[in-house]
Amino acid sequence: MRYPKVQKKLEYIKGNVVIEEKVDGSQFRINVVDGNLILGSKNVDFGEKVVDYENMEKIPKMFRKAVDVAKSLKIQDNNVTIFCEYLEKPKHNALAYDRIPKDHLVIFDVYKDGRWLNYDEKAEYAKKLGLEVVPKLYEGELPDLETIKKIVYETESFLGGQTIEGVVIKNYEERLPFDWVDTNGIFCKYVRQEFRELNNKEWKHGKKDFLGRMVERYATKARFLKAVQHLKEQGELEGEMRDLPKLMKEFVKDIWEEDGEDIREEFIRYFKRDFNKLLIKKLPMWYQDYLFGGT
Repeated sequence: MRYPKVQKKLEYIKGNVVIEEKVDGSQFRINVVDGNLILGSKNVDFGEKVVDYENMEKIPKMFRKAVDVAKSLKIQDNNVTIFCEYLEKPKHNALAYDRIPKDHLVIFDVYKDGRWLNYDEKAEYAKKLGLEVVPKLYEGELPDLETIKKIVYETESFLGGQTIEGVVIKNYEERLPFDWVDTNGIFCKYVRQEFRELNNKEWKHGKKDFLGRMVERYATKARFLKAVQHLKEQGELEGEMRDLPKLMKEFVKDIWEEDGEDIREEFIRYFKRDFNKLLIKKLPMWYQDYLFGGT
């Protein structure tokens, strides 16, 4: 089982929620399926059973410590999926923490027996495995946006040295209103402004063309680094210029997966008026003909 896509829009979530720290690491997935240990990251599986992990040269270098830890865990359950953030070192991505979580892994969700474990169950499960769990920062009725912002901007990470990157807001009982969703659980995120990876400086009207502004907004160093990070996780980078075709594809894919909805809205807002003008230009002449008996 893969982790469901975390929604960017708070409008989907309601009711009683749990708000947890969002850790700046790499997703690492531990599945036990029919007695087989199956490991992977967000975008790739490392093998189909534990024997596939004996030759560590086949594992992306970044994740080898995580694979060693996963193999050492005494997981007694069958058909369970444990979702973790993996930090190889204190500065794994953008944030430089004071420390890494115990054994490089911190659990943020567990799917067991066909349901998501609630926070207390999840914390107990992590304790049983000897791993840490992401901190719970709030539980109760969904707070307003200002309260969520206050939590984000005033909370220091449990790993020390940094204000938290952001939060994940979870309702394990509700279900997204889409036909393709077959499990309960709605998860949304709110990330600190500095980590939205966008250049949000105000642009002077007419200074640059629309597409130029859009490119400047999204073609950032942080975005480039994220594409590199994803390909590293998949073991796809060779550290040579011939990586570029894969890197370009991953970069564009990430932009549209993360911000496609916002980009589409921007395009609609910008082009809608001009498009409407072109549409209605055809109408007067047709209507004149229509009034005089034309078709």
